[in-house]
Amino acid sequence: MVAVAASAAALGSPPHANTPGHFLRDNHTTFFWRPHSLTALCLLVVWLVYEALGEDPPDREGSDRKLRGLGVAFIVYLVMAINTFRDGPFERPHPVIWRAVLAFSFLYELALCFMVFQNVDEARQLLTYLDGSLNVPLKEETYAESCAIFDFEDPHSWHGVSPAVLDKVDFFVFAHVAGWVVKSLIIRDKVLCWVISVGFELAEYSLSHQLPNFHECFWDHWLLDVLICNWLGIEIGLSISRRLAMKRYEWRSVYQIPTVPGKLRRAAAQFSPESWSPFHWDYTGSLKKWVGFCCIIFFFLLAEVNAFYMKAVLWVPSAHWLNFVRAVLVIAMGGAVGMRETWDYFQDARTKRFGTQAFIIVAIVCTEVLIAVKFGRGSFPNPVPQEVVFFWAVFLLLLASWTVWWFLLHTGPKQSAWATAATAAAAAADGGGGGVSGGGGKGAPDDDDDDDDDDDDDDADDAAVLVRRRRTARSARSATRSSPADAPRRVRSTSSERRGPTARGAMARSRSKSKSPTRKARSGAPTRR
Repeated sequence: MVAVAASAAALGSPPHANTPGHFLRDNHTTFFWRPHSLTALCLLVVWLVYEALGEDPPDREGSDRKLRGLGVAFIVYLVMAINTFRDGPFERPHPVIWRAVLAFSFLYELALCFMVFQNVDEARQLLTYLDGSLNVPLKEETYAESCAIFDFEDPHSWHGVSPAVLDKVDFFVFAHVAGWVVKSLIIRDKVLCWVISVGFELAEYSLSHQLPNFHECFWDHWLLDVLICNWLGIEIGLSISRRLAMKRYEWRSVYQIPTVPGKLRRAAAQFSPESWSPFHWDYTGSLKKWVGFCCIIFFFLLAEVNAFYMKAVLWVPSAHWLNFVRAVLVIAMGGAVGMRETWDYFQDARTKRFGTQAFIIVAIVCTEVLIAVKFGRGSFPNPVPQEVVFFWAVFLLLLASWTVWWFLLHTGPKQSAWATAATAAAAAADGGGGGVSGGGGKGAPDDDDDDDDDDDDDDADDAAVLVRRRRTARSARSATRSSPADAPRRVRSTSSERRGPTARGAMARSRSKSKSPTRKARSGAPTRR
């Protein structure tokens, strides 16, 4: 539940992500929103002087001094990172928190890289510096010993329900539901949530020969996990997302609120999203979006599976605080920022750079895979079942074949994606009126825009921009027919978008038409020598 509060309270979006009139922000700058770099530097230096020259007991062991030095180095790194890292897409409750999450993610990646170059015994010994109770072999557990749902002969049954079913209803069930609430708030798309949900169960089936705790009964896989816990968490998370998307955001400074209860409510609202935008993953709109959609699923499942392999090879119990810190700071909070940056990169044509937090998350997942593979040598002697190899080979073959057919051989998706984007752009331009006016068909461009269509056909992201350009060109032509002298002025007032080649061509044609009578008059006039 802490993960739900930590992530849902801050999974907001930048102000520009909401529709016009849906977001109102007071730009009043308070003490907490002004930079304090010099103040932080002075306090850091004073604290370093105190720690370095302060009292040091002579009986302190060398290992304690090393741990103290590492702790001081961590704090100095955190302060420096918070003051130098740039802000991400989230601002609530404060950008400093998200810079700290990025700094911790970066430090976690450095620790993983250091651990890769150790052997498995040394890596387990390193964890004892964080908790002396670690470096103890874990007990292998399996959950498929008794798969009967009803057992009327067992005296410990409850109305005929088997005790094995009752034992499953524990704290981890509620943690499972809470985890999927957070995941759905991060993903914000029902299709992607369900694909990841089913994909993880298939991953458990495929890896059960290596990890005994992946051995589960069929009702545990598909009834308790998918149809109950996952469904409940996804529906709760997406309902919260829809509610936040429909909310009107009007923010005022605490100093501008006259009453004390109002100030308290505003202070509590600081831990809520500043704004909210649902994610519409147009995964079949272009090849780039489809590849991004598949990569998101792959790395999401890989991050889930890595948690179990890291626990198995490093001997970390499931309820240990290290797993909790990784799940909350790296996967939940860092993953929320990374997912937002990934969505901007694949869905927004204006974003040309992959986000920093998303970059770090991908690096973390890959490094964890290296640790699991290196330290797992000899720990998982069972070979991969042939049916698992056959299933994934057929699945990947079908996936690759469909991708080639849909994006390279079949011409339908581009027209469909164009029509969808054109309708949405026209509806946004008309204030919800829907449809594209004019004789362009289903969002098809005019003949004057064929050159732009050939350049932008490979990227469906530019469909909405080109539709606005086409509308600008039509407005320019209509303005030219009605009043040639006012055509340039009307062109400038018809669109707030960036003028592309189509709009500039329309303006040039309108100017040439408006100037053509003058040129004819000059050509017909006698020439004076």
